This record gives sequence, structure tokens and C-alpha cells, in this order.
Amino acid sequence: MIIARIENGLGNQLFKYAAGRALSLKHRTSLYTIPGSVRKPHETFILSKYFNVQAKSVSPFLLQTGFRLRLLKGYENHSFGFDPRFETTRNNTVVSGNFQSARYFLPFFDQINRELTLKPEVVDGLESVYPHVLESLRTPNSVCVHIRLGDYVSSGYDICGPEYYAKAISRLQQLHGELRAFVFSDTPQAASRFLPADIDAQIMSEFPEVRDAARSLTVERSTIRDYFLMQQCRHFVIPNSSFSYWAALLSSSDGDVIYPNRWYIDIDTSPRDLGLAPAEWTPIPLT
Repeated sequence: MIIARIENGLGNQLFKYAAGRALSLKHRTSLYTIPGSVRKPHETFILSKYFNVQAKSVSPFLLQTGFRLRLLKGYENHSFGFDPRFETTRNNTVVSGNFQSARYFLPFFDQINRELTLKPEVVDGLESVYPHVLESLRTPNSVCVHIRLGDYVSSGYDICGPEYYAKAISRLQQLHGELRAFVFSDTPQAASRFLPADIDAQIMSEFPEVRDAARSLTVERSTIRDYFLMQQCRHFVIPNSSFSYWAALLSSSDGDVIYPNRWYIDIDTSPRDLGLAPAEWTPIPLT
């Protein structure tokens, strides 16, 4: 068996699941998951509740006692990009750490893609609550624009400024003409200053359906809602965020994805060289 430690926000949880699942498929064995420590409201363990994941949970008894877990090998990955040691990781291993590269799961991408779809009842619920929003998003000229500030500002990860978004949107306008941007942001009151003046933009939190539902939604449920709504757009402009990265990667859209040519503030290696960005995605230089 393979045991994957699943923690952090949704995007990181998806990376960790995908790597663990790829390893279990390689060894033709079962995947078990254990939650990491929960330090922030958005870091709850939510994959099994909302996604079609194929994993079993480690029993509370084993978590409390550590029995049997101590008998397994451990693999902890602190690499940025792909760690070659992963290819020689054996069965009966507990895996944890960073897995922010598609190279960990590319050989099994189609199956993992199917497993990382939202459950039918989750989709049906969202379709019933946001019909007018979905009608707007599902148009040929829609663009998901993700502007992540919040914790990124305080931790120094906010490397995508107004110039990046101006260049990214300009590139899409050159390719597709008139566009309508749907702006997802954890700080919506500041998001508009990141957008060029010539773009027709809608802040998602200002949709009446979104605003009304926000009063009763938990952080967990609003995370899933935003992830689902992002995927309904035709095109994507994403920052260095694993959340919108996964929304774009697993979207069924045939549109374009624009991303920054750097992913980490202190690492110059491009996302493509890290194994993050597919060849068909378009990088925009950060100045």
C-alpha cells in the first residue's frame, strides 16, 4: 500500500493526492490517505468529501497509536519541481511533502483526471444554486482571472502585479478579440486595480447569486464553489497559485491558459522546466 499525507489548501492537496495515486497505480496497490496538521481554515481535508478520489482513509486507531505506520518506509519530498528519487520509491511507503510538478503523475494522468472530478451530487447542487452565473461563464469569450493576494502578500509570494495581468489579458485579446473577464480573488475589494481599463470585468463576489450564498457558506464550501466556477470559463489567466492551476489543468475547455514565467519568488526555473506548465500554455514574463 501507499499512504499519502494530504494537507494545506485545495491545490496542494490535489498535487499530493495525484502523486500518491500515481505511485499506488504504478505498484498496483491501494492508496490510503492521512490528513496533515490543520493550521488555517482553508486547509481542511476535503478531497474525499467532494471528489471522486480512489483512496481509503487510515483508521483513527492507527493514527493515534502509530502502530504499523512505523513499519513502513518514509519518503519526504522538499524539492521544487520533480525529485528523481520518486521514481524508485517502493511499495509500502508513506509519502509527504511537495509534489508541485505534473511529472509525478503524467503516466497516469487520464485516470487521475477522472478521479479528480467533482462528485455528481456536488455538481448538481452547484448547478441549482448558480444558474445565472454559469450562463455567463459558459460563453466563448469568458476568461477566468485569478488574483491571489491575502496570504500571498504577507508571505511574499505575490509576484504577479498589474503589469502581468495587463500583458496576459492583452495576449488573449490579440488572439480572441473582445473578452469578458470573471475575476476570482481572495481580496475582491483590491482586485480591480490589477486589471487594465479596457477589459469588461466582473468581480465574482459581486454576482447577486454569489453574494447571497456567501452568507451561509463555510470556507470549505466556498473553496469548492470557486474551483467549480473557475472551470466553467473558456480561457484562464492564472498567477503562481496551485488552486487556479488545477482548475485550468483539469478544465474541459479548449481555450488558452496564460501563466507567469516564474512560480517561486526565489527560484528562477520556469514553470515549464519544473514540470508544471503544459507545452500548450502561454508564459508571460514577469518584470
